[in-house]
Amino acid sequence: QVDYDTQIISHSKWVKNMRMLFDVIEKISQESAYHFVFKEHPSSGISYEDLYARIKEMPNLHFRNTYSTQELIEKSEAVITINSTVGLESLLFHKKVIVLGDAFYTIDGIAFSAKNQQELIEKIEKIKTLSLDHEAVDHFLKYLYHEYLVQKNNTIHKTICQKIRAK
Repeated sequence: QVDYDTQIISHSKWVKNMRMLFDVIEKISQESAYHFVFKEHPSSGISYEDLYARIKEMPNLHFRNTYSTQELIEKSEAVITINSTVGLESLLFHKKVIVLGDAFYTIDGIAFSAKNQQELIEKIEKIKTLSLDHEAVDHFLKYLYHEYLVQKNNTIHKTICQKIRAK
């Protein structure tokens, strides 16, 4: 996510930016057999050359900015995010999602919360046994689509667009 995004500023209590996330994952990776993949937000505009230099010494940390987010999600065992929509997108593929901040989709059986580094370590250590409730995920995604998402061709969407244009 973009470091100055409201979601980060207001809804992330312990990880405030990419460098902090990198530091946390770097420490965890030293004791883990997992590979961790980072992808910068395309709108970030912040240079992470220092992180690229550090990552060269770490065989299980990777930046994969040229890969599509979908491809990275599909190839992952789980997704760690602060609170971005990438977590929601990951649910479409029934991937386990560990959320480090506050996200509306952090619901038991749907996504897993890690409020600090120790909780994140615990979630990663038992990632294979964390239970994703596929039925709950599907119901949640259907709810979002049918009840929450404003459909493009319906009257509500047209009314909202008219009000926005009027302002």
